[in-house]
Amino acid sequence: TDDPMATPDLPPPRKIRLLSRLDEGTLALLAPVMRHVPMAVGDLVMEEGKPIREAWFPTDGVISMLGAAQGDEPRVEVGTIGNEGVAGLALFFGRDRAHSECYVQVSGHALRMPGAAFQAAAASRPDLAKVLHRYTHALFVQAAQGTACNVTHSPLQRCARWLLMTDDRVEGDTFDLKQEFLAQMVAERRPTVSRVES
Repeated sequence: TDDPMATPDLPPPRKIRLLSRLDEGTLALLAPVMRHVPMAVGDLVMEEGKPIREAWFPTDGVISMLGAAQGDEPRVEVGTIGNEGVAGLALFFGRDRAHSECYVQVSGHALRMPGAAFQAAAASRPDLAKVLHRYTHALFVQAAQGTACNVTHSPLQRCARWLLMTDDRVEGDTFDLKQEFLAQMVAERRPTVSRVES
């Protein structure tokens, strides 16, 4: 095949919408430093205040970004990352530590690459930088819309929004999700989510 990423270890770039927009030369540069890895529910991808060591490009499954800890208050999801994007975007802007926590919300797989390689590629490949700028804007819009949704919409509407967004990013028609995780994602208590599902 002519696809530089279509190797036994790496899925084709069309599985990851962000990568599918890159030039063949950029894909060929990225392929040797990427590893196809499983993502299990609860896996910690980034920890608040700790170094960001890798960039993660989910092929399926979903990574959840939680807001920074505020005392004893529960964390609330501020964004999700699926096959449209990348976790570790702060590296693109020169940050080397995670502002908040990211963990796997829905199991799947990802292409993972060292943070230094990601930064070097973004600095040397204009097509990658352009795509990352566009993705940053999309992620900002997602976070802003989510904030507005949490304030103005009912728990049922917020759950529906989250489930539909997740369904767009996973393979197949079903995915496993615990009620306590969904409650955290939509800033509600678990009994509220249980009533919504029933």
